[in-house]
Amino acid sequence: LFSLISLGEFDPEAEFERFLQPLQLRLEAIAGVQSDEMMINDPEVSNALIGALRDLRGIVTATLLKKTYTMFFDWFYPQHVPLLYRATRVAAAAGSYPVCNPLLKFYAELVSNKPPRIIFDPSSPNGILLFRETSKIIVSYCTATLAQWNAAGRQGSDPYRQLYKGAATCLLMFSRSLSGNYVNFGVFGLYGDTALEDALRVSLEIALAIPVKDLLAYQKVSKAYFSLMDNLCANHASRIVAVEHDVFVHIVSTLQEGLSVSDVWSHCTEALDHLSEFRFRSSMKDTQNSRNFAAHLERSPNLFPTCLETVFNLILHEDCTNQWSLSRPLLSLILTNEGAFLQLKKQMIESQTDPKIRDGVAAAFDKLMGDVQPTLESK
Repeated sequence: LFSLISLGEFDPEAEFERFLQPLQLRLEAIAGVQSDEMMINDPEVSNALIGALRDLRGIVTATLLKKTYTMFFDWFYPQHVPLLYRATRVAAAAGSYPVCNPLLKFYAELVSNKPPRIIFDPSSPNGILLFRETSKIIVSYCTATLAQWNAAGRQGSDPYRQLYKGAATCLLMFSRSLSGNYVNFGVFGLYGDTALEDALRVSLEIALAIPVKDLLAYQKVSKAYFSLMDNLCANHASRIVAVEHDVFVHIVSTLQEGLSVSDVWSHCTEALDHLSEFRFRSSMKDTQNSRNFAAHLERSPNLFPTCLETVFNLILHEDCTNQWSLSRPLLSLILTNEGAFLQLKKQMIESQTDPKIRDGVAAAFDKLMGDVQPTLESK
């Protein structure tokens, strides 16, 4: 219905308020419920809330243009934001998945900028405000859910329902926020706002709570996780190398594992390329970033050489439909792991028993590195 209003013959500005009036009255009635327990446990209230959240998601999905999205955002913020934050806090603490799931899905749609529609005026703070509220939702949900999961000994009868599904939606929300190009994230550090740091912290915590085998097995979970890692490594690599060593090793190890998963390997190759490029560039200067990276490599020297070997083995021995994408991190990995590359080259050449094949492999390696300069700058 909203698509008809926004794209049809109607004037969206004239019809907008009238179209949303019933939903507004419903949200105001739910916000007037004094008891948090009633919001979740009273079927009439909880069903009304779930229905409202689904309607909100449907409406924001139909806002395909800057004009209609801005109209919806101005209607939604700040009037209805406190209700959704309260619902997140209460539902997550109570483990009410029927409420949490549509709420998180609505926010995941709200922050999505495909097609480009979240285009605020240059002087508008709305992009920053949108991310701050999104961060609050992510932190509230993940903190409460992790507390319950840890209290249960990190196991449950239905881990997908109890942890993985909501975690995937939160990771998707965060990833879409990072890649939406409507937030200047430098503002948060400049003014001491911890919204970005808090969202990153809880997102990594909830991702670490998911066993790697399950992370790779559930398609929606793996896509959300590796998409987030791709965005973080591309634009926030300094924050990735600043995490604790065990977390850094887990991130790089999962990227290596994901190289063999068809649905996510492109995210993994790009993330590894971004990380290796960041390492290459930061190594030229004595900065905190270079020191952080060096500290990780000192404790786990084989971390990236193993990734280099995995990429080579996949290119040479697996049937891949897109060799170019798979080989994307090769140059940055080779330049940052020259010793490991020379050792790998030697092993592959010596493993050939036929002299002609051995000479052919050696020639192929020489051709691979022919005219390659120790730089990542394009000609």
